[in-house]
Amino acid sequence: MKIITILSVISMIWRETSGLSCLTCSASSLQQCYATGKVKQCWQRQQVCYTEVRYEQPSQVTGLYTLKRVSAGCKQKYACMNDERQNPTNCYHGTPRSPQRCYRCCRSPQCVGMRVERSEPLCYDAMKKFFKRFDANEDGIVHAWEAQLQSEGRKMKSIAFFVTLFTGIKDFKQKGADFDKFQSVMSAWLEEQKLVADRNGNGKISFWEFYLFLRGQKALTNGGKVTQTEAKEMFTKLAQKQLEMDLCQFMDVYSGDVSKKLTVIKCKQRMYIPKYGTRKCTNYDISGSKCSFTCKRGYKLIGPTEVTCLRTGRWDKPRGPYCRAIKCPRFSQPNGGLMKCSRSNYAFSQCKTTCDAKTGFVMTGSGVSTCTETAKWTKPAACCSRPCPPFATLDLIMIFDSSSSVGKENWKKLLQFGANIIKSFHISDSTLRVGAFRYNKHVDVRTEIKMGEVNTFKELNERIHNIPYNGSGTLTGQALQHAYDYSLRVGGNRPNVRDVLLLFTDGVSQDDAVAPARRLKSMGVNVNVVGIKNMRGKLDQKQMEMMVSAPEEEHIMIISGGFDELTEKFVQRISKLVCGNPCKHFLT
Repeated sequence: MKIITILSVISMIWRETSGLSCLTCSASSLQQCYATGKVKQCWQRQQVCYTEVRYEQPSQVTGLYTLKRVSAGCKQKYACMNDERQNPTNCYHGTPRSPQRCYRCCRSPQCVGMRVERSEPLCYDAMKKFFKRFDANEDGIVHAWEAQLQSEGRKMKSIAFFVTLFTGIKDFKQKGADFDKFQSVMSAWLEEQKLVADRNGNGKISFWEFYLFLRGQKALTNGGKVTQTEAKEMFTKLAQKQLEMDLCQFMDVYSGDVSKKLTVIKCKQRMYIPKYGTRKCTNYDISGSKCSFTCKRGYKLIGPTEVTCLRTGRWDKPRGPYCRAIKCPRFSQPNGGLMKCSRSNYAFSQCKTTCDAKTGFVMTGSGVSTCTETAKWTKPAACCSRPCPPFATLDLIMIFDSSSSVGKENWKKLLQFGANIIKSFHISDSTLRVGAFRYNKHVDVRTEIKMGEVNTFKELNERIHNIPYNGSGTLTGQALQHAYDYSLRVGGNRPNVRDVLLLFTDGVSQDDAVAPARRLKSMGVNVNVVGIKNMRGKLDQKQMEMMVSAPEEEHIMIISGGFDELTEKFVQRISKLVCGNPCKHFLT
C-alpha cells in the first residue's frame, strides 16, 4: 500500500506542469507545422521546447537535400541539449548537400512559433511589402516567372527556389498566386528566416544575430554582401532604440531593405553600345538603371535616347538605338567642270568645284561647300556655265501687248526692243530657243512664232518685225492661258530646260491674269513682266506682283520713261533678267 502511494505521488509530481507551453507538431514543412500543430502545456520535467528539422531526400533537379520532416514540442532539458550537441543547431546556416538532422533547444514558446488566432494575418504590413516586391508587373498576382526572377535576382544556387515553395498551390505555374495564397506560403518561409536569425532561441533578434544572419545569407546566394554599417542602418530603422527586434519588425526589414540589398534583378536582353556611339548607364543592367545613348559627331541617333531596366527584368524599350551617318543631298557633277569631295556627301565633307576655263566655262556661286551636322550644305552647289549673255540654255516665250494704248509708233519700238534682247544671245537648238506672239482682246495665233521653229537670229528678227499691230483690249489672262495650253507644249519645248516667259505690257489686264499665271508657275515656268509706263495706258503694280515668280522684285521691271526709254541699257538689264541663275538653266 505504501509503495502504491509513493508511486502515485511521484506520478503526480511528474505530471505537474512546468508553466512552459510549446508548439507541438510532426509535419512535412514548417508551414504545415503551424497549420496543424497545437500549443501544449509542458510537464514539470520538460523545461525546454525543441525543434527538429530533417533533410532526407535530394532533389533530382538541384541535387540539394529538401526539407522532409519538422518535429516540435516539449522535452527534458538535458536530453534536448544532448541532441543539440550531436547535431547542428540550425540547418539553414549551411547548404544541405547531404542528409542532415538539425536540432534546437530553447526556453521560449517562440522557439518555433505559437499558432495564435488573429483578426488579421501575421505581420500583414511586412507581408504586403514582400508581395509587392515579388509582383514585378504590378497586376496583383505573383506569377511563376516573377518568383523565378526573385530566385535569379538573389543568385540562388537553386534558381527555382521560390517557384518550388509555391508548388503546393494548385495551378500556380499557370495562374500564379494572389496575395492570400502568397501570404499562406511566404509567412511560414519568413518565419523560418527569423528562426535562422534567432540563434539563442529567445524569440528576439539582436543586432549581432541580425548581422550574422545577413552574412549567412551569402552562403545561400552567390552574392549580395551586406556591410556592418548597412546592417546597422537597417536594424535601427525599425528597432530604433530597442536592443532587439520582434518577429514583425524582422519580417518588415527582411521584406524591405534586406531583400532589396540581396536581390539584384537584371535585364536579360543585352542592350548593346551602338556602333559609332556611346552608352552610359546609372547602374549597369540592374533594375531601375537608366541607360542614355549618344552618337559620335557626324552620326544621328535613331531610336530612343534613354531606356530603363524595369523590375520585370525587361527594358522599357526592347529595341535599342543605332547611329546612322548624317548625309547631305548628293551633288551632281557640274556641266563643264569638276567637283571633288573629301568624304562624299557625309557630314563634314568639303566639296570643291573647278570649271574648265579653257572651253570658256566660268563659275557661278561658291566654289566650296561643306556638309553640316544638320544634313545641309553650307552653300548651294556652284555651277559652271559660259557667260550669259550670250550663252543661255533656255526656252524663252515673249508675249507682246498690242492693245490700242500702245500705238503704231511705239509698237515698232517694242518689237525692235524685243529683237535687241534676243540679239544679245546665241540662238541654236542646243542653247536658246525662242517663241513669240502678240495679243489684245484676242491672241494672234496666225503670226505666232512657235518654240524652236526658227534657230537663227536673222530669221527670228525678220519674223518678229513682221508681227502686225491692230486691235484693242488687254486680255492678258487669255494670253497667259494660251502660253500654258499651247506655246509651252509644242514639240520645240525641251523637257529638261528651264522655261522663261517674258511679258511686255503698258496697261492693266481686263481679265483675270493671276489664275493662269499661277498655273504657269506651278509647271515650273519663270514668269517675268516688263511694265512700260505710257500716257495712254495705266500699270497695276499689285497685279504684276501677283503674276510674276518669286521673289517679285527680281522678276518685275518698270520702265518709267515709256517706250522711248527702250534703250540698250534696258536690253542688258532684261538680258540679265532672262539669264537668271545659270545654275538653274538645266532641270534635274
